[in-house]
Amino acid sequence: MKKVFLTLAVAFMAMAANAQVWMGGSFGFASAKADKDANPIYNYSIAPEVGFSIAPKFDLAVGLKYAGQSAKGEVLGVTVKENKSAISVQPYLRYKAINCGKVGFFIDGGFEYGYAVEKGTIGTVSEEVSSSYFMVGLKPGVSFAASDNITFAARIGSLGYYSQKDGEKRWGVNVDNSAFTLGLWWTF
Repeated sequence: MKKVFLTLAVAFMAMAANAQVWMGGSFGFASAKADKDANPIYNYSIAPEVGFSIAPKFDLAVGLKYAGQSAKGEVLGVTVKENKSAISVQPYLRYKAINCGKVGFFIDGGFEYGYAVEKGTIGTVSEEVSSSYFMVGLKPGVSFAASDNITFAARIGSLGYYSQKDGEKRWGVNVDNSAFTLGLWWTF
């Protein structure tokens, strides 16, 4: 048994020694209004990540993500506020599907496990609800290699399954501006 673990450790170290390591992250921001007189709803996210190339077409990475949503308005003269925030860990495997010179197309396949908090206030009455969630799916993206060390990337949407501890479950495609993120990776 020791020989098996030693062989796996040596194989992993050899793979890691030849791997191209990169770090970076992405951010997202969106603002939406129901109509021109409505108050906007703001969505935002920041997600640092680190990864390494395990083969010419595959990367293995993990990211942390903080995301939130903020809305404020009035109903019958009473101020209503809603704030949502979540923090999560996101390991994934990236498949580099097509590379056309400096432009590349990729698909990230992985899962996300996180903790979300929702705070609501109506007038002077406040309520807070929290729960954990799990998501698994695919996220397509496009990258642009500005140099050997700097790559810009964009992801839009996802195809997958979402389950929240309080019972909410859904699967589907999410392609809208709140799912759009821009990223920058530095390879060393």
